[in-house]
Amino acid sequence: MGTSDIELLHKKQDSRSLVVDSIMADLEFAAANIKPDGHKSTVTKWGALAQLAQFALQEGTFRKYHSYLNLSGSANTFLQRAVSATEEIMKSNKFSISNAGGVNRAYRDLFISLNLQANPETILFIDYDKDLGRRRNTHTVLDYEWALSQTLMENYLMKDGKRFTDQADYKTKNIDQIFVNRDPRLEQTFMKPGFQSVNATTPQRLKPTLGGYNQIKFYPEIADMISWEAAYTDAFVFRYAEILLIFAEAKAELGILTSQADLDKSVNLLRQRVGMPSMQLGEANANVDPVLQAYYSNVKGGNVGLILEIRRERRVELACEGQRYRDVFRWEVGERLADQQQGMYVKALGPMDVTGDGKIDIAILESAKDTGPIKDLTEEEKKNISLYYLKDANGNNTSIYLENGNNGHIMFTVARDKKKTFEKPKYYYYPVANSQMVLDGSKLVQTNFW
Repeated sequence: MGTSDIELLHKKQDSRSLVVDSIMADLEFAAANIKPDGHKSTVTKWGALAQLAQFALQEGTFRKYHSYLNLSGSANTFLQRAVSATEEIMKSNKFSISNAGGVNRAYRDLFISLNLQANPETILFIDYDKDLGRRRNTHTVLDYEWALSQTLMENYLMKDGKRFTDQADYKTKNIDQIFVNRDPRLEQTFMKPGFQSVNATTPQRLKPTLGGYNQIKFYPEIADMISWEAAYTDAFVFRYAEILLIFAEAKAELGILTSQADLDKSVNLLRQRVGMPSMQLGEANANVDPVLQAYYSNVKGGNVGLILEIRRERRVELACEGQRYRDVFRWEVGERLADQQQGMYVKALGPMDVTGDGKIDIAILESAKDTGPIKDLTEEEKKNISLYYLKDANGNNTSIYLENGNNGHIMFTVARDKKKTFEKPKYYYYPVANSQMVLDGSKLVQTNFW
């Protein structure tokens, strides 16, 4: 290592502007010079443009909402580039929304495909292949990893386009009630009672230890394409739906999404795929959702309703695709990460039917000693149900915690005894490791706010 290398290793951090401008320059070079054609598992001009658009939206909205950076004056430059990059992809006519399978299958089928190369929505994908031993394990989300949240479930509209949260009892609906007359993407993402997994002979039971809202998005349906350790379905890196969402959001943030035509060629194509009513520009701004407005309280101006509805569409369409964390950060609503997340609603302790077949499947009890709620069940029913307890044999709390003690939403125990906090703007940034700060010759300075 030469002297210049050592100096570079120990020098102070570059400014945000220099780093971002350098990234943009690299992406611009890639988009201008990479060939436009090729296998979709390799980077083409369109993949480079998709990355550029994604990054430009990220930086533009970050600068707009993180006002303490004093960079909001340059936010529009990035948002405008996000628009122009997406428009170039859209005008190429090389991609389109995949509607194969119809309203009740097209969306789910995107994420369990063995051949995304043939999908018109694919811009860039990872090509998993059983014969070549290339595999992944995303299917484990159904049983062993995590489940989804109440707030995500609430974002899905009713089938007629009305808001789920406009119903007086929306917070206290049973697991089987939440799927009634909803956006079809809900039951193509969340596990609906009655769902039967690969190789199963009976419906899948939800797991209250994970909150109850099990995820089926990415779970394969072909038995010989899945095992305990591996699945072989392909995975999107960039799909056309995200490009349309970037286009709509960037224009809305700029205040230049002023025609219904812009919505009809972007987010409404996603709604049409699942048979949902189109988003109407005038209605979005005239009838602002109070729940979303409280959730994203820093969105201001005359375009609030439109921005919020596009954020709803983004959260629903891209659910479970790894975008949410970045979105919360760039929109400067990190406090949402401190919210005590909720799972499904439990009306009372005792036996429950969670598969929709009219039979008792699980029971949530105070403890193993508390058998009163299931005392009237037959021995056969007791033998076939899964039991869960709020307290173990030693009286200690288990992983299930109900909002009101013996009823309410399932809560996550990490926040039971200590309320989470999100310190702004500190937690939007990672600190420099102390091990690097103390290196001989280091001129690093600690990250701002740390």
